[in-house]
Amino acid sequence: MARPAPAKFSVIMAPRVLRDLSAIHGFIVERSPAGADAMLDRIGATIASLAHMPKRFGRAVEGRGGRGGRGGRRELRQAVAGPYRVVFEVVGDEVWVFTVRHAGRRPAMIRRARPG
Repeated sequence: MARPAPAKFSVIMAPRVLRDLSAIHGFIVERSPAGADAMLDRIGATIASLAHMPKRFGRAVEGRGGRGGRGGRRELRQAVAGPYRVVFEVVGDEVWVFTVRHAGRRPAMIRRARPG
């Protein structure tokens, strides 16, 4: 018996994500142009993977009401790509990507508004 295809989610990125990726590339390219491109490819693949089973990733600190969080009721999640965290929320059949941050940085303030 064939298994049903997994649900596919639409991935929507906030404008901030493009700024984050540009800053990440600019930082790494000074040290390693090839490394900068490779890291963006890795982050891009991680973001693309959110279209399938995004809830497999753990909760992000931003959604726990801790440092940088606003209340503990949001289910913000994070996917890790190297030293970077992709912070997102699953809303219905959409995945809203809010930011890409280095794991060593303080948590981000995430607004509730839909990105894009």
